[in-house]
Amino acid sequence: MTFQSRAVWVANYNILPSLLTMQDPGNRYIWAAAGFTGTSAAIPSSLLGLPIVFTEKSPALGSKGDIVLCDFKGYAVCLTPQIGVQTSNAVRWYENERSFRIETRVDGTMLLDEPIVPRKGSDTLSTTVVLNA
Repeated sequence: MTFQSRAVWVANYNILPSLLTMQDPGNRYIWAAAGFTGTSAAIPSSLLGLPIVFTEKSPALGSKGDIVLCDFKGYAVCLTPQIGVQTSNAVRWYENERSFRIETRVDGTMLLDEPIVPRKGSDTLSTTVVLNA
C-alpha cells in the first residue's frame, strides 16, 4: 500500500515578497513559479515541490500560522442538508433579469485531535503542520 499525500501549503498573500527571495543553503530558490522562464518572476505555484494556496484568511507574515502545511484528507467538512433559495426580479426589473440568493451552513474540523505516533520510528506525524514565526 502506498501513501499519496494531497498536502498543500496555505499562506497569506503578504508572504510573497519574502517568499520570492528565499533560497536554500545552495543558493537555489525554494519556490517554483508556474511558467518561469528565467527572465521574469511569476507568483510562486509551489514551495519545496508542494502547491501553495494563497488566502487572506491566514494570519499576516510573522504571525504563528502565516504558512501552514495541510493534508486535507485529515479534514472533515459538514454541509447542512437545508439549502435556502430565494429569487427576485426587483434588482433588474427593467432588464428582464432575475436574481438568486442561496443560503447554506458549512463547518469543518480536523479529524485527529492529536499527532499520530507511528509503530516504528520516533517522530510524530500530523495532517497539519503550523510553522512558528
